[in-house]
Amino acid sequence: MDSLLCKLFIFAVILIVCVLSPGRATQDIPAATVIKNVRIFDGDKIIRNGVVLIENGRIISVGQKAKAPEGAKIFDGEGQTLLPGLMDAHVHVWDPQNLKQSLVFGVTTVVDMFMNVKTMKAIKEMQLSGKANDRAYLISPGTLVTVPGGHGTQYGAPIPTITRPEEAEEFVDSRSDTACSDRGGS
Repeated sequence: MDSLLCKLFIFAVILIVCVLSPGRATQDIPAATVIKNVRIFDGDKIIRNGVVLIENGRIISVGQKAKAPEGAKIFDGEGQTLLPGLMDAHVHVWDPQNLKQSLVFGVTTVVDMFMNVKTMKAIKEMQLSGKANDRAYLISPGTLVTVPGGHGTQYGAPIPTITRPEEAEEFVDSRSDTACSDRGGS
C-alpha cells in the first residue's frame, strides 16, 4: 500500500467513527465515502483542496483528482485539515475507557508502559475480535519488572522483581503467553 495511504488509513477510521453516530450499525456505513475540499497533511507535505476516497473502510485514493463514485456519501471538508492518527508512546491505561478518550483526541495508537495484565488481555481480545474499533489501538507488555525496591514498587503495587541477569530471560519466557501481539499472545 502506498505510504500516503498507509499514513491516512488510521485517520480515516477516526473520521468515520466521529462522523457516524456511535449507535449506527456497521451495515449503515456507506460503501464509499468522499471527503472533498480538505487540506491534507500526510506527515510529510500538505495537499491543498484535497480529496480522500474511502471504500469499504479503506482509503483508496488521496490527492486532488479523486472522483466520487455514484452513491458515495460526500463530506465537504472546506476549512478543515486531515492528518494521520497520532501515537502516544508512553501512557498508563488503568481502564479500557482510557482508550476511547485517546481516540476522541486523535490518538489512534497508545503504547502502555505498565498496566494490569488482566486488563491488557481483555483489551487485546477485544482488538482481535474486532470489538475495539471505537478506541485507540493498544500496544503493551503488561506489567514491568524491576529490582527489589526499584521503580514501581513505591506505589504499593505488586511488581515482579529480579536480582540476577539470568532471571531476566526466565521472566520474559514466563510472560510469553501475556505478550501483546496480533496473534493474541499465543
